[in-house]
Amino acid sequence: MVVLLPFAHMAWTAQKPREGVDAAYRHLYLTHNLPEREVRRLVGMSQRPLRVAAINSIIVSTSCSLLGTVLCSMAGYAFAKKRFRGKALLFDLVLISMALPPAILMMPLFRLTVMMHIYDTLLALILPFCVTGFGIFFMRYAISVVPDSVVESARLDGLSEGGVMFRVVLPSVWPSVVTLAVLAFVASWSSFVLPQAVTASPRNYTVAILLGRLMPDFDGLMWNEIMVVVSVALIPVALVFVMFSRWVIRASTAIGNDRTGPC
Repeated sequence: MVVLLPFAHMAWTAQKPREGVDAAYRHLYLTHNLPEREVRRLVGMSQRPLRVAAINSIIVSTSCSLLGTVLCSMAGYAFAKKRFRGKALLFDLVLISMALPPAILMMPLFRLTVMMHIYDTLLALILPFCVTGFGIFFMRYAISVVPDSVVESARLDGLSEGGVMFRVVLPSVWPSVVTLAVLAFVASWSSFVLPQAVTASPRNYTVAILLGRLMPDFDGLMWNEIMVVVSVALIPVALVFVMFSRWVIRASTAIGNDRTGPC
């Protein structure tokens, strides 16, 4: 019950009329710090572009999920089943990338998107974020449990490397593929720090960016609208987990029970 209390408060605040919530929150939080004139100005702010932000989030998160799953699976297959020079060093770099704090990448991402002429577009929210070190590591571990004999048999049957991966290897680890897609969707949907470095216009805001910029961009503390945005941010993530939970559990169980894969 204690865990559900914040969600109940969020739902109550989201469905209340603006005047009722403003009166309660103004009494609790604002009158001790702001003059009445400022409070009235905050109450009169304009509507937020929530519909545009929700559409942007769906486009960006779905693109990152699908594209990232394919690319991370290809990289994981190469690390798990291919031999090439510098393989260990490259995989060490993948592991190091997982330890980097996101904030230190803001300026390089900004310069990169400007050089690619995609700054302040939806492409800037997709291309730099679709491949992650965790995704490559996750798929490398999942694919490594596929027996090498199965891969060699597929090659002897005349399949190309792409055919081996997409027709033999990935169907064998399908729960892990779905799990990575779900995790990539959730991570992209809730990403806030790095997307700020490549986005400037409200027309390209995602729900997470809009939620973070409600106060500085729109000069206010309209708590009912804030809770509406929070609800919109939570509903898709909850639906995705409900729809694909059995695949996530199956993949987690398979990886947890396997003792043959590399550490």
